[in-house]
Amino acid sequence: MHVALDVVINAPVSAVFVAFSQWSEQGRWMLGTRVEVTKGDGASVGSELSAFTGLGPVGFLDTMTITRWDAPYRVGARDSSGARI
Repeated sequence: MHVALDVVINAPVSAVFVAFSQWSEQGRWMLGTRVEVTKGDGASVGSELSAFTGLGPVGFLDTMTITRWDAPYRVGARDSSGARI
């Protein structure tokens, strides 16, 4: 299943990219989600992220590896199963 949503943001691409890639701040706009960098700097290929989505102790953990970093336009990642995100 694939879900997509288009959102118009009235800001420069570079500002949106910086806001999007501040991993520890994603919970401000992705409700119920906490993201942290677990390896690397979070701004380069090979960096690893851990995201917990849920309420209290109930939820699920996603681990991801950054596979593409083309600032300020694109970040690519794969989850622990190898699926592209």
